[in-house]
Amino acid sequence: HVYLSVLKRYVYALKWTIYLLLLTLRLKLKYLILKLCTYLLNPLKQTGMCSLLQKFTFMVTLAHF
Repeated sequence: HVYLSVLKRYVYALKWTIYLLLLTLRLKLKYLILKLCTYLLNPLKQTGMCSLLQKFTFMVTLAHF
Protein backbone atom coordinates (compact mmCIF):
# COMPACT_ATOMS: atom_id res chain seq x y z
CA HIS A 1 0.00 0.00 0.00
CA VAL A 2 2.82 2.38 0.84
CA TYR A 3 4.53 1.55 -2.43
CA LEU A 4 1.33 2.23 -4.34
CA SER A 5 0.83 5.66 -2.81
CA VAL A 6 4.45 6.56 -3.53
CA LEU A 7 3.98 5.42 -7.10
CA LYS A 8 0.79 7.46 -7.41
CA ARG A 9 2.58 10.52 -6.09
CA TYR A 10 5.44 9.95 -8.50
CA VAL A 11 3.09 9.64 -11.48
CA TYR A 12 1.25 12.77 -10.36
CA ALA A 13 4.50 14.71 -10.08
CA LEU A 14 5.62 13.42 -13.46
CA LYS A 15 2.33 14.43 -15.04
CA TRP A 16 2.67 17.95 -13.69
CA THR A 17 6.29 18.21 -14.80
CA ILE A 18 5.32 17.19 -18.33
CA TYR A 19 2.37 19.59 -18.24
CA LEU A 20 4.56 22.51 -17.17
CA LEU A 21 7.13 21.61 -19.80
CA LEU A 22 4.44 21.56 -22.47
CA LEU A 23 3.10 24.86 -21.19
CA THR A 24 6.49 26.57 -21.48
CA LEU A 25 7.03 24.89 -24.83
CA ARG A 26 3.70 26.18 -26.06
CA LEU A 27 4.54 29.70 -24.94
CA LYS A 28 7.88 29.47 -26.71
CA LEU A 29 6.15 28.11 -29.80
CA LYS A 30 3.65 30.98 -29.76
CA TYR A 31 6.53 33.44 -29.49
CA LEU A 32 8.44 31.72 -32.29
CA ILE A 33 5.37 31.61 -34.51
CA LEU A 34 4.76 35.30 -33.89
CA LYS A 35 8.38 36.06 -34.75
CA LEU A 36 8.20 33.90 -37.87
CA CYS A 37 4.98 35.59 -38.92
CA THR A 38 6.31 39.09 -38.46
CA TYR A 39 9.58 38.34 -40.25
CA LEU A 40 8.56 36.00 -43.06
CA LEU A 41 4.96 36.63 -43.98
CA ASN A 42 3.68 39.76 -45.64
CA PRO A 43 1.05 41.86 -43.78
CA LEU A 44 -1.77 40.41 -45.89
CA LYS A 45 -1.07 36.80 -44.88
CA GLN A 46 0.16 37.63 -41.40
CA THR A 47 -3.11 37.98 -39.49
CA GLY A 48 -4.85 34.85 -40.76
CA MET A 49 -1.84 32.56 -40.78
CA CYS A 50 -0.59 33.50 -37.32
CA SER A 51 -3.88 32.89 -35.58
CA LEU A 52 -4.30 29.62 -37.47
CA LEU A 53 -0.85 28.40 -36.48
CA GLN A 54 -1.37 29.44 -32.87
CA LYS A 55 -4.73 27.70 -32.72
CA PHE A 56 -3.14 24.59 -34.17
CA THR A 57 -0.30 24.47 -31.62
CA PHE A 58 -2.79 25.15 -28.84
CA MET A 59 -5.03 22.28 -29.96
CA VAL A 60 -2.07 19.93 -30.36
CA THR A 61 -0.82 20.62 -26.83
CA LEU A 62 -4.33 20.33 -25.42
CA ALA A 63 -4.81 17.00 -27.16
CA HIS A 64 -2.20 15.48 -24.85
CA PHE A 65 -4.51 15.87 -21.85
